[in-house]
Amino acid sequence: MTFIHPAFSFSQNVGIGTITPTAKLHILGNGNISQLFIDGAAIQTNINPLLRLRSNAGRDLLWLHSDDSTNSFIGFRTGIYNDAGNGARGNSFFGSLAADSNSTGANNTAIGRLALSANNAGSNATAIGYQAMQFTNSTTGAFSNTNIAVGYQALRGSPTPASNTGTGNTAIGYQSMLNNSTGFNNTAYGRNALLTNTGGDNNTALGYQSLFDNTTGLNNTATGFQSLFNNVSGDRNTAYGPSALSSNVGGNNGTAFGYGAMSLTNNQATSFTNTSVAFGYEALRGSVSASANTGSGNSAIGYQSLRNNSAGDNNTAMGYNSLFNNSSGNRNTAFGYISLNNNTTGSQNTATGWQTLYNNTIGENNTASGANSMRLSTTGSGNTAYGVNALYDNVAGNNATAIGYGAMFYCNNSDAPFDNQNVAVGYEALRGNLNIRTGVNNTGVGYQSLYTISSGSFNTAVGTFSLNQTSIADHNSGFGMYTLFNTNADYCVAFGNSAGSAFGNFSGCTFLGYNSESNNGTYDNATAIGYNAVVTSSDRVRIGNTSVGSIGGQVGWTTFSDGRFKTNITENIVGLDFILKLRPVSYNTNVAALNTFIGTERIKQIKLNRGEKIPEYVDSKQQDVRHTGFVAQEVESAAKELGFEFSGVDAPKNEKDIYGIRYAEFVVPLVKAVQEQQKIIEEQKKRNDVLQIRVDNLAKEIELLKAKLK
Repeated sequence: MTFIHPAFSFSQNVGIGTITPTAKLHILGNGNISQLFIDGAAIQTNINPLLRLRSNAGRDLLWLHSDDSTNSFIGFRTGIYNDAGNGARGNSFFGSLAADSNSTGANNTAIGRLALSANNAGSNATAIGYQAMQFTNSTTGAFSNTNIAVGYQALRGSPTPASNTGTGNTAIGYQSMLNNSTGFNNTAYGRNALLTNTGGDNNTALGYQSLFDNTTGLNNTATGFQSLFNNVSGDRNTAYGPSALSSNVGGNNGTAFGYGAMSLTNNQATSFTNTSVAFGYEALRGSVSASANTGSGNSAIGYQSLRNNSAGDNNTAMGYNSLFNNSSGNRNTAFGYISLNNNTTGSQNTATGWQTLYNNTIGENNTASGANSMRLSTTGSGNTAYGVNALYDNVAGNNATAIGYGAMFYCNNSDAPFDNQNVAVGYEALRGNLNIRTGVNNTGVGYQSLYTISSGSFNTAVGTFSLNQTSIADHNSGFGMYTLFNTNADYCVAFGNSAGSAFGNFSGCTFLGYNSESNNGTYDNATAIGYNAVVTSSDRVRIGNTSVGSIGGQVGWTTFSDGRFKTNITENIVGLDFILKLRPVSYNTNVAALNTFIGTERIKQIKLNRGEKIPEYVDSKQQDVRHTGFVAQEVESAAKELGFEFSGVDAPKNEKDIYGIRYAEFVVPLVKAVQEQQKIIEEQKKRNDVLQIRVDNLAKEIELLKAKLK
């Protein structure tokens, strides 16, 4: 049995189950039973809660009540109009005036003063926080609310509850979605997220003041402090990162990921399509004047890529600080660390690689691929550089092409615009000279072709090391490995590996064939044609090497002999006397000695010393061939004895040149000799005719004498 121990003094306590109550009413249970029952009256309503806590002045402090086992009401005037008999079940209301207007709404949760205060017939809502969803729709017709609000004044709504028809919203954070009225399916997480949204739908805002000013914008996603902060009516934007797309107002379809990415994007209120994409810290941030940032179609990926772009369109930047300073340049593409970093107004440039086109400002139509390619170029246009350090020093030159590591590295670095028009293809092709770099219209194709070019122009080198040491020479062409390797004179042509490569000061020379050469570097207008052919002086043509056994064709060689162009014609040819002094001989040629004399071994050693692979010399079979002819020195001596300027002897022009004979030239003195002989014959014939007459006369006289004697 349980005893009640009453206290008759106002100050005394009442104990149930205890003789030492420590409160005005102290119940001490002593069994596994409910310790307190409060049975409501049959006419009990929510306006008079089962349990009411009041202040000492008699002011209500807290109500505890329920009108159905599925409902829980804790708080002053909480749930006072709830009509469980009319379907208002499954409600949990905690807080002063929480859901105090709910009548038929079911399955609602309201925690916090005035949370869900205006709800009448809405169901399935969750509001947690002071005034959370306070002005929710107050219609008396049943509807599914499906909103969730967590935080001080989260989803509070407009002060006109009947206009707050939006559902499917989730707002978590201080005043998140504070003013939403007709917006549907929005998600706001963070203080003031989607604060001013009224009719915007399908937006997601995560972060303090994200989508802060949005009112009617649709389908936006903002994650991060003040991301899409100023957006009002813009649709389909995506911002991830603090201040990303912060200044956007009416723009659509923008995408920004990263702190400050596209933060100063155009802030015009009228609708426009952004079409730009920014990934990275302050990527496509824009100029400080948001209204000037009209560029579209840009893509920026990387820390501060396209950071200062304002009016530039259709640019693509990927890499740290790529296109950092671009303002109004269009259609540029930059891939790599600080590529096109200083570009401002230059357009249609492509930079791929570390620091490519780093200094370009207004240059246009350049293409650079490879670390440091065209790094120093500022105003140059129409250039192409592929390879690490290609066209590195170019500043203002135009229309150059460099493909390969270090190709055209030391190109002209003048800051005055000029047409470069050089082409370099290959490792360090046309690498250039540190001090003099003025050559133009050169073409070098091959490893270190035209390697040391400085002021030389209009040269063409195709092949590894071709024209490698050429610096100041002009108008040379070399095709083949090592061709014209040392050339520093003009107007030379070489075709064939190592052709014309031993020496370098000749000019106007032609070398056709593998290892075709001169044996000295000071010749002009010399030509060597054929494998290992060596020309030995200026103004000569040599066809074939010392092993050649025959040179010919279907018809004989033609020598120019047009009388219209001959002067000082005289008939001073020595004929018979000259021919009679000649000594026809047969002989063998010492080919090895001849090769040594004209320098083939010296030429070979020069090339071996620089790393060329030269085939070993094979003894010629020509030294076994028996030839007929003259000895040039004897012919020269015979002509000099007679004072005859005979062109049939090709005398040496230098100490390394050799004697030669032009056998066709012997026709002239031979003709003269025949003419002289013919004259002698005719004179003798005249004398013979006279003598014959005399003989005939004598014969007649003899016959007469014989007749008389008879």
